[in-house]
Amino acid sequence: MARVVIAGYYGYDNAGDEAIAEAVVYAFRTLAPGVHITVLSGQPARTRSRLGVDSVARFSPTAVARALARCHLFVFGGGSLLQDVTSFRSLLYYQALFALALALGFREVDRVYFSDGRRAAAAEMASELGLAEVSPSLEGVPGVMSDWAWVPSGLYRGKAYGGRGLLLLDTDPPFFARGDAEGYRRLSRERSSGAEELIVYELRRA
Repeated sequence: MARVVIAGYYGYDNAGDEAIAEAVVYAFRTLAPGVHITVLSGQPARTRSRLGVDSVARFSPTAVARALARCHLFVFGGGSLLQDVTSFRSLLYYQALFALALALGFREVDRVYFSDGRRAAAAEMASELGLAEVSPSLEGVPGVMSDWAWVPSGLYRGKAYGGRGLLLLDTDPPFFARGDAEGYRRLSRERSSGAEELIVYELRRA
């Protein structure tokens, strides 16, 4: 059974973060039925009840290490995690998670960036940017974000729009597999001003 651990600011009744957790869990269950999901949470019992997943205390080194040691994919991101504005302790916590994942044999396989802006569907954005519908050629692209979940690019079956060095996928929110465009609510492979970073680790043991 495939096992996924999801890390973020979950279990603190923050509406935005809880919505992200729900969307990520739903996407994984849709794309990989039967996957075992563990969420690192400030209130594991509440997270288990609300999302129907396994959950462990995010500040329990033993529980977190045990969960990571048993999983195949570690997904980190959502909610401006890598920052020291709200708390320097928070930044140190996530850096410690990175270090633990690497020590357990994980390697970073991808990172993408979320930028907020005007909400628009991919087709609408394509029209405004002068992009035409094209075959989604994703060679050299490790993965894409679809419904807030990272999936290998080979699993993408949706529409794509290209032109002017851009490749836009019909995901929610829209995802730029190549290039970027300011002013829209979207995910992309390129960092832009005010972007939030999402990082994916995969277990790769020799």
